[in-house]
Amino acid sequence: ETEEAAGAAGMQAAYLPVVPGQMTASQVERFSALMRELPGPVLAYCRSGARPAGLWDAARAAKAD
Repeated sequence: ETEEAAGAAGMQAAYLPVVPGQMTASQVERFSALMRELPGPVLAYCRSGARPAGLWDAARAAKAD
């Protein structure tokens, strides 16, 4: 439904499932790639916002290394 709604609004959607408290390096890499590839602005969300915030922080830390 999200992808259909985004497409109808002229936007793109990507699905990146993350289990709370179990973020992996490959998910961080995929998140980083999505941030580079998707046209902005980008909305990353979950019920609480903790998972996208964690991915953002981990992606920025990885970029700094």
